[in-house]
Amino acid sequence: MTSSTTDDARFAALLDDVRREMPDAASASQIAAGFRRHWDAPPLRELELLLRRTTNLREARLLLFFPEPVDMLRYVALIARPPAGAPADHPQSKVRVPFLALLYMRHVRSWALVRQFILEGGLSVLSDCVADDNVYLRSQAIDTLMQITSTDLHDWFAEAPLEPAVHRRWLDLAAPSAKFMAHVAINLDKPTFPGGSHYCLQIVAFWLSLLRYFYCEQRVLRLGAEVMALLKRWAASTADGVSAEERELAQKLVDDFGRFPTVDGMHGQLIGAAGTGEAAPAAAADVIMEETVGAPERMAPVTEAATPAPPAAAADGEAALLLPAADAAAAEAAASAAATAEELKQRGNTAFAAGALGEAVALYTQALETAPAADRHKLLSNRAAAHLKAATREVEAAGAEAAAEAETTALELAAADARECVRLQPSFAKGHYRLGTALTRLRRPAEAVAVLEEGLRRAPMNDELRTALRAAREAQETARRAALREAKEGAPPPPLHHAAAAPPPRAPKVDYAAAAAAARGAEAIAAAGLPVAPGAADGSLPTSAQQFDREWSALRGAPPADRRAWLARLPADRYSDVFGESLSEATLASVVDCVDGCLAADGGGDDEVAAFAAQVLGGLASTKRFEMLLMFLGGKEKKAVQRIFDGLRARQRPPPAALAASWGIK
Repeated sequence: MTSSTTDDARFAALLDDVRREMPDAASASQIAAGFRRHWDAPPLRELELLLRRTTNLREARLLLFFPEPVDMLRYVALIARPPAGAPADHPQSKVRVPFLALLYMRHVRSWALVRQFILEGGLSVLSDCVADDNVYLRSQAIDTLMQITSTDLHDWFAEAPLEPAVHRRWLDLAAPSAKFMAHVAINLDKPTFPGGSHYCLQIVAFWLSLLRYFYCEQRVLRLGAEVMALLKRWAASTADGVSAEERELAQKLVDDFGRFPTVDGMHGQLIGAAGTGEAAPAAAADVIMEETVGAPERMAPVTEAATPAPPAAAADGEAALLLPAADAAAAEAAASAAATAEELKQRGNTAFAAGALGEAVALYTQALETAPAADRHKLLSNRAAAHLKAATREVEAAGAEAAAEAETTALELAAADARECVRLQPSFAKGHYRLGTALTRLRRPAEAVAVLEEGLRRAPMNDELRTALRAAREAQETARRAALREAKEGAPPPPLHHAAAAPPPRAPKVDYAAAAAAARGAEAIAAAGLPVAPGAADGSLPTSAQQFDREWSALRGAPPADRRAWLARLPADRYSDVFGESLSEATLASVVDCVDGCLAADGGGDDEVAAFAAQVLGGLASTKRFEMLLMFLGGKEKKAVQRIFDGLRARQRPPPAALAASWGIK
């Protein structure tokens, strides 16, 4: 039996389930017809653009109707609202309709899927959808949240929490950026469906109860003044559709949370506190607030309770217990060394915060010479953080050949420190995070994935580890696909890196002058009367998107004239063959930036530059999926496109109207 036959059988069984669940034949027929449309014609082109990868019919069908837990990261991205200001035909607008519908009607019943959906940030996305302009999508988001809160799906109030990492994601909705209560309030004023506002209130009641029970000191939750005002308005509402039962629930919430003073100035959000309005003690705050993984380890605050008390005088008739002189001297020396190490560590943290990374590394290194064994892993972690930040600084200083070598050296030092940190203290999450980050940036994603998975096994609630793991897996998949493409093109695949493998060979220095000389043999340049350099036949032109991207990236940092000369080799009618459906958003933006820079540097008097700009614009516009990529150009790139067209018109070399229209220029 073929995979296609098996998939069709699974889909037929799904439709049978849908028909049985519907209250009447008309509803069953309508839902089944909608599912059939999405099965026969899923939004392939839009999915490819949003997921940044080619997707065939079977992959799209399985993702939509039969996802695995690993696919929930994509669901979070696909059901989100389009960016602010996006056009009506933005691909997100088309894709989210079927994916939110399937989540609401089918997938929310599977705890395995819901668990991963929540871990990947799904609650925050649903919170945003609760305020969607499309009332149908809004109602599906509300119903999905309502189903997630059901204790039939998961026992949320089990003590201790059954899934701590999942449980903790409800805290995301308390962040001011989530605007959860503001989104809920919209549904009181403009209900999306009968009982919709009641659903929203029940979700709020569940959420407040969960936060208070598990995450507030002495289980006291003080509400922001705006939240309390909303609940009071809900309890007194006389709007159509607000039932007596709904008002009664709102009043119960007012009475329950009104026992403690509200908190002004919280922008409608929440605060956990102890007692009757006093701030939570520092110890409780330490439990709730997690230190940012990217920052160096800080010294524990010194308090009176932490200061050793002086020894008590010996009682009458009791001999005082004294250390031998040698032992006392040794203890005093050890205490002095520890204090010195702590002081050096603190100075290193200060230097790190000020951006003096070399000084920070030196201070951490000095501290390691005298630090107690119990503190060495923290110092190694801090020094790894400084090396990682130094590597980032080298990347930002692109243009010098030494930058790549310095970046690699810094990353290798960071990896060495982080590896020793993990060896000394395997449960220290920051060590795993920094080692995984360094390995990913060293293009060794398989090792990074193993390190980060081990870190998450030991610290399952750590969001930074989860984010780093996601990036490492994406890098691993990118490397795998690149190796496959290289093999198809006949070139040897890049070496696979393992823990004991040697680092990858460094890329050879690019001879920009030679590249520019060869490029000047292109047709467009030769037609302008420039001398043709030997060896610039068509055979030297890129034949695939991968080859184009490799050669174009190698020219990063070259003078603009050399980049222009290389790019000018490719005639407009060759772009479609070279790129096919593989023109990326990054390549499009980079080429546009090059053309814009060339026109700006020219100053308006060179017809050759104008011809080059028109050639490139026409070539890019001829590629497949160009119109959809154009939607994702940022404001900076869109302004660059406008400048290019304005510059060509100022030179009395306006491109054809059809080309301007394809770029969205009037």
